[in-house]
Amino acid sequence: MQFKKGNRVLRVRDYRVSHQAGGVTLSALVSGRRVSLGRIVVARMVAPEVKTSSKTGTMTGGLKISAAWAHVINQLLGQHLLSGGADLGDLSAKVKMA
Repeated sequence: MQFKKGNRVLRVRDYRVSHQAGGVTLSALVSGRRVSLGRIVVARMVAPEVKTSSKTGTMTGGLKISAAWAHVINQLLGQHLLSGGADLGDLSAKVKMA
């Protein structure tokens, strides 16, 4: 994911979800640095559709950025770029069930 305003660019990639006794955390590489996002919800799926077949499932829908993640992006860029609810595009996820 990349955010840009003028000549400032913030690249966010390599999201990692970790589950430990204390709960779930999300981290990402932000312009080359690993940043812990704590318990921040990055986005919410809107109008999700779920299809299952045998032992696989597919979920698709639109993504809207959360206010908390928009705030983090704005802080990292040092200027207002995003507001909560901004459209991030679509997501499709495929899972295998055990």
